[in-house]
Amino acid sequence: MNPRSNPRLQRLPRICVAVIGETPTEMIEKAEYLVRENPFIEFRLDYLSRPGTAIQPLKEFLHSYPQVTAIATCRRTAGGGKFRGTISS
Repeated sequence: MNPRSNPRLQRLPRICVAVIGETPTEMIEKAEYLVRENPFIEFRLDYLSRPGTAIQPLKEFLHSYPQVTAIATCRRTAGGGKFRGTISS
């Protein structure tokens, strides 16, 4: 997608701030603090022992903060992350 053809992409900050935490609650609390300064956030789900538990809290966060543009990643160890599971898990 060409950023020039999408106004939302044109407004993104140049820096995406990574958010980590040991629990989904900790991650969301950090994100709530960070969005005051930067609305472009990456949730690093690979830092959670059970990444899937963050889905509902992330949905609620994004509903509460519609100005936020977020990505959620679950990086495997081969890609520099902490996720040791398989693609299907």
